[in-house]
Amino acid sequence: MSFVPFVLNLVRYILHYPFLYISLGLSVIFISFCFRIFKMLALQGGVSFSFPIIKIGGV
Repeated sequence: MSFVPFVLNLVRYILHYPFLYISLGLSVIFISFCFRIFKMLALQGGVSFSFPIIKIGGV
């Protein structure tokens, strides 16, 4: 089992289905946007509980 054919098939799949790739990118952008809003609310004290992610983010 080689790793190169897998990558080539993945690239070929992405090129054949651009809508899937675009939707995946949009979902990643949406998740990062929601996380940014959540971190902003947590910094303002709107969220009473704290996650380790927010502490890593530099509160």
